[in-house]
Amino acid sequence: MRALILDEEARSKIKAIKDYSESKDHWYNIMKSSEAPGLMKEHSCVLTGGLRCVFSVSMSPKSPKVPFRHLSVSVPGNRIPHPIVVWFIADLFGFTGWTMGEENPPKDWSCHVDHDEGCVVVIQKYEQLYLN
Repeated sequence: MRALILDEEARSKIKAIKDYSESKDHWYNIMKSSEAPGLMKEHSCVLTGGLRCVFSVSMSPKSPKVPFRHLSVSVPGNRIPHPIVVWFIADLFGFTGWTMGEENPPKDWSCHVDHDEGCVVVIQKYEQLYLN
């Protein structure tokens, strides 16, 4: 088991990625973007303990007027991060509705384990950024 240490350096990394990703110029568009967020340093960081986080605000052709928060969290090796750690990190990236101590994510979070990529993925509609 890995410890989640969220010192000022970790919080600063998360804030920088969140601020960058929330700028409309940096939204990830599945149909138009040339590079996936996980391949771009501006969208990813490694926290103490080896937790790798990739965050983007993404647009999908299925919902072209509704942006989504999209986070994946992985750990080195053939392991999956603990869900509570992922929910806590998601909260820091601006996901809403989770209360510390809750074992399950909020109903409006779409969560799944991607065994091929070795990560937990969390997606939530980004209510504040709905497009007109």
